[in-house]
Amino acid sequence: MKKVNKVMNKFKKNVILIIIIIAANVTNSNILFSENIYKFATLRHDCAPWDSRSIVLNLAPGGKNCDDITLPVMSFNFWRNLPAPFKQKGKSVKVYKLSNDNDNGSATICYASNNCKRAINATITFTEFSHSGKTSGKYEVQFKDETLKGTFKTDKWCDYKDICG
Repeated sequence: MKKVNKVMNKFKKNVILIIIIIAANVTNSNILFSENIYKFATLRHDCAPWDSRSIVLNLAPGGKNCDDITLPVMSFNFWRNLPAPFKQKGKSVKVYKLSNDNDNGSATICYASNNCKRAINATITFTEFSHSGKTSGKYEVQFKDETLKGTFKTDKWCDYKDICG
């Protein structure tokens, strides 16, 4: 009987441990399950708040073209030190830090046209960048209630004609 009690106690401890692990995963599910769901990427020119040129990288779970993107959409707006073309796969060549504390740009996520939130911090690392298309890299974005990270790759440069200045 003692042996049965020992086995049952060990079983109970293991079940409790599994429940704790599952609860921790559910609590942090926004971090665990957000890895790389934004697989569709586009690039376009835009205007910075002070009306100079900027570049926008949009990431979404899916889409067909520049005008047909699946929500939610994560947008990175680069206002200063705009990326110049380069290709150096496998190396972190250009790193951009966007935050509420600087005016290098901004990062937002929109779940609907009137339901957006701005990131606290974002780090975007380009491993390849081209104004004619092919661009790749990785991102890590911290919002008040979640952190999103993953990789992106695109050859879609949206040809919008923005007039800034």
